[in-house]
Amino acid sequence: MFNINKLLTKISDAKNQSPTKPPSPSEASESNGANEASAEGFLCPSCLRAFPSADALQDHYETSHGSGLEVVCPTCRMRLGSEVELESHCARHHAAAPPDTESAAVEQLQRELSALHASLREERSCSEELRTEVSRLHGAIVSKGDSVEAEMLRSQVRALEEGKALLTSELVLARQQLGNDLQQARVEATQLRGQLEQLLQSQPPVVEKLSQSMQTEAESPPEPVPEVCRRDAQVQAFIADTSVPTEVTKENDSRAAALAALTAEKQTLQLKLEEADRRLAETRARAEKREMQQREALERSDAERQRLLQEVEAGRSERESLATSLEVAKQGLAAASTRTEELESELAVERQRGDCELQARQAEVDELRTQVTQLAAVEAALRDSAQAAQAQLADYRAQAESNAEQAARLAAQLRERESELATCREQLVTCQREAQASHEELVAGRAEKVELAQAVQALHQAKSRLSDQLSALELEVGNLRNNQVALEADRAAFETEVENLRKSNAEVEASRAALETMLAELQRQCDQQAAEHQQALQGLQAELARAQNKAQQACSELEAEQQRSARQEAALEALREQLASEQTSRQTAQTQLDSAQGDKLELEAKLENALDERRALLDRCLRSEGEAETLRTNAADLRRRLDDSLAALHELGRENQLLQMDNAKHQGRKWADDSQVTHCTGCEKLFTVTIRKHHCRNCGNIFCNECSAKSAATASSRKPVRVCDNCYSELTK
Repeated sequence: MFNINKLLTKISDAKNQSPTKPPSPSEASESNGANEASAEGFLCPSCLRAFPSADALQDHYETSHGSGLEVVCPTCRMRLGSEVELESHCARHHAAAPPDTESAAVEQLQRELSALHASLREERSCSEELRTEVSRLHGAIVSKGDSVEAEMLRSQVRALEEGKALLTSELVLARQQLGNDLQQARVEATQLRGQLEQLLQSQPPVVEKLSQSMQTEAESPPEPVPEVCRRDAQVQAFIADTSVPTEVTKENDSRAAALAALTAEKQTLQLKLEEADRRLAETRARAEKREMQQREALERSDAERQRLLQEVEAGRSERESLATSLEVAKQGLAAASTRTEELESELAVERQRGDCELQARQAEVDELRTQVTQLAAVEAALRDSAQAAQAQLADYRAQAESNAEQAARLAAQLRERESELATCREQLVTCQREAQASHEELVAGRAEKVELAQAVQALHQAKSRLSDQLSALELEVGNLRNNQVALEADRAAFETEVENLRKSNAEVEASRAALETMLAELQRQCDQQAAEHQQALQGLQAELARAQNKAQQACSELEAEQQRSARQEAALEALREQLASEQTSRQTAQTQLDSAQGDKLELEAKLENALDERRALLDRCLRSEGEAETLRTNAADLRRRLDDSLAALHELGRENQLLQMDNAKHQGRKWADDSQVTHCTGCEKLFTVTIRKHHCRNCGNIFCNECSAKSAATASSRKPVRVCDNCYSELTK
């Protein structure tokens, strides 16, 4: 006889599964009637419309509900509902992913689709076999008439139709679940994209270091959908259990022989058939009632399943949020580390530049001090020359007075030639002395000229040094302007510094212009003094020659003496003019000294500015170090939060896996039917009169007395009840 106990058990399990408690023995005895009655109507899982057969249900679903999945992704071959969904799917899974993550996701989806296509082909082949078997059994029923065997064939036909409907429903539900998961993934992707945009707008510095965390997350393999995998496994197991063509053929042969033998007993079995029809009507009535109860139980189980799915989705959402916060924390940590490194490098550069500027300012101060010392020496020399000029002026005045007295004596002693000759000789000696003094004055003038040339040379050197300082300051201004682009965040402080440097540059330009003017004036005065000294020398030489001639002619001509007196008066006037020129030179030197003192004050002010800039740089370095310390503290806090998030994420993953395992285990339990079990589930012993059947109150399977001798408390019973060895081990852990 055709034995389909396994098929009927799986159909009953799929319809009557409950995650909390297996059915009672009374419910198990009435489940067969429900199975028989449910074969007369098949409900569409989408629109809940009833159909008389599984073929009609499948045709209805493919016609009414299968037209939406017509768009296929060219990368992963996933069927989608519309072009909009296809674009969203490509943008989410294939556009922004790295090459390794995209290929892994494509391979994963291809494997899942291949498994689904294979299961679909197997289900279709199984449906064709079931349809062929149903047709053959209908023909056997019509040809052999009504009998007990016919009733058994009808129950088998109904069972096969139920199996086909169950497979179709499982396939439809798997497709719906896959579509729901895809839709939910799209919604979650949209929400995450919005949150990411808000986060990027609120924290711009964090945006720069996303690549490492995203690449790490992308290298992890994608998680398969738990419900689809579980249902695929159930369908594969169901198809494997129902693939028994050889046994069906043998039983069909034996059934044909039995029908030939039972033809003679047709009349006797007619009455039994009528009685069976009456019992069938009663059974159908009871089955309808039980079907309503089972539908209610099924709705409760669906509600419980939805609740568990919601919990799983909540855990998944929380896990994704934790992953997002983890990425944000990684980005913040990377940004903080980068900012710390940048600040440290800027701090080192600022310190080095501040030291260089300090050294340059110190060198400038030293050089300016040297210049001040040189200018003080020049001032002392000029003062000495002024005193020498005043002494010469006093000598010239005394000489002029003596010359006047000598002229009076010559006028009084006109007739005393001899005395006049002596007087002329004395005057000759005096003129020689005057010539010697003039020569000494000329030597002093030359020395003063040399000193003035040295002063001019020192001023030229000062000018060259100031030019070098100006070039260095201009180069420093250019460097500061270049650094201004890189240090835009410190723009306000650097603008103040650049403004100060510009002011210093303007002051240096003014100083340079003043020094150039002063140098030109000194050069002009030096040339003028040299020309004057040269003229004075030539005049003195001519005067010496004239004095010598006058000394030779003094004895003979008084007129020559008078002319000489006139020439001496002219020389005295020239000396007076020279004295005025020397006073003018002294005033010019005093002006140069005042200018040098002004330059000294300016340089001291520059030194003060340089010291203020150094203090400002040191204060900024200290602030930068404080900010770096704050960033290090924030980085440590972010690392701690990252570790906490990872621990919570792993804990949620473990709890999710445990919930899924418990859910799958509870959904697969059912109170086994006594009439369908002939051997012990544990030790495979054949049940006899002495070896009785015992139900495990936890899993619902049937065991012998030895395999179910233990007792344990369950969730549905306060007192210890009979359980099998496996359930006892599970309950007493």
